[in-house]
Amino acid sequence: MSDLEDFEAFLEDDFDPIRFAASLLQATNVVDDTELDLSTPLKKLQFDVNECNKRMESLSSTNHKELLYNVDKVEVNRKLMDEIINPSTARLKTAFDRINKDVITPYEDAVKLNDALQRIHQTCMLLRGSSFFLVFLQQLTECEKSLQSSDDNREVIRLAKTYKQLASFFSKTSSPLKGSTADLLSLRLIRDYGPLLQVKSAEFIADLTSKISNDMGHHSSFNSKNTVLQNNLLALYIMDSQEFTSVIDRGAMTKSIQIALAQLTRSLQSPRTLAAAFSEVKQSSANFSATLSVLFDNCKVTKIDPKSDNSTLLDVFLSSLSDTDGTSVEEVYWSRLAFRFKKSVAATMARGGPIARNLRSQYNVLLESATSALEGYSADQVKDALSLIGGHN
Repeated sequence: MSDLEDFEAFLEDDFDPIRFAASLLQATNVVDDTELDLSTPLKKLQFDVNECNKRMESLSSTNHKELLYNVDKVEVNRKLMDEIINPSTARLKTAFDRINKDVITPYEDAVKLNDALQRIHQTCMLLRGSSFFLVFLQQLTECEKSLQSSDDNREVIRLAKTYKQLASFFSKTSSPLKGSTADLLSLRLIRDYGPLLQVKSAEFIADLTSKISNDMGHHSSFNSKNTVLQNNLLALYIMDSQEFTSVIDRGAMTKSIQIALAQLTRSLQSPRTLAAAFSEVKQSSANFSATLSVLFDNCKVTKIDPKSDNSTLLDVFLSSLSDTDGTSVEEVYWSRLAFRFKKSVAATMARGGPIARNLRSQYNVLLESATSALEGYSADQVKDALSLIGGHN
C-alpha cells in the first residue's frame, strides 16, 4: 500500500477545496444541531497535515540516498541546459524567428492576398458575364421592337444571331468545364432567364418555319428575289440548321413532289395522257428547282458565319443530302419523284385488271413518251420506274 494512499483525494485533478470543506462540515455536524462545529473538521485537517509531514520525513530519511542522487542529477541537468541546450535552443529560435519573418509570414500574407485576388477576380468575372448578358438582352429587346415596328425584316437575322449568342452564353455558363462562368447561374436574373430563353427561341423558330412554309407554298411569294423569304431562311439556318433542312426537304420539296406524283399517277389510268403529264411535270419541276436553287444561292452564309464551310444556303442544303439523292436540286427532285412514281407503278401492276393490261400493251409507247418529254437524269429515272411494266410482259 502506498504511503500516500490516504491522501489520494487531495491529488486528484478535479480536487475542489470548497467542496471538500463542505463535505467535512456535513460529516462532522448534525442537521438538528443549533451550533456549527468547526473545531472538529479543523482538527481532522490538522491531523492529516501532521500525518503527511510524518510520512514525508519518514520517506526522506528512508530514501535519502535516492533523493540526494536525484538532487545532484537535477543540478547536472540544469547545468547541461544552461551551457549546451539553452544556447542551441536560442540559436534555433533565432533561426526560426528569421524564417518566420522572412518566409512563413510573407507566405501567409501572400496566401491571404491571393485569396483576396481570387475573390476579386471572381467578382470581376461575375460582373463581366452579367454585363455581357445584359448587352445581349438589350440587343434582343431592340431587335424585337425594330422587327415589329418596321416593314423591313432584315432585323430578323440580327435577332437570330442574338438568340444564338444568348444560347451560347448559357451553354458555356452551364458547362462544368468552363470554370468560374458557371457561377453566373448564382445570379437570379441570369438563372431565371434560361427557361424563358428556351421558350422564346422555340417560338421564334416555329414562327420562322411557318412563314417560310407559307411563302414557299404560294407562287407569288416563292421567287428568288423575295428578300423577306431569304432573310427568314438565313435566320432559321442560324437558329437551327437541322430545322432549316427539314423545312425545305420535308416541307416545300415534298409538297411539290406530291403534286407531281399525283399528276403522274392519274395519268397511269390513261397512258395516252402520260406524255403530256411528263411535259407538265418537267416544266413544274424545272421551275421549282431553278427558283429554289437561285433563292438559296442568293442567301450568302459567309455573311452571317465567316467560318462556315458552305458559302450559300444552296451548299448547306445539298451537303445535308445523301450522295444517292443527287448533286443538284433538280436531280434530288427527280430522284425522289421517280422513287415514289415507281412505287405507284408497282402498286398499279400488282392490282392487275384492264389498267395493268393496257399499260403492258402501251409499254413501248410509254418509254418513247418519257424519252421525248424528258431528257438526261430525269428520263433515266422515269424509265427505270416504267421498267416494272415491262417486267410483267
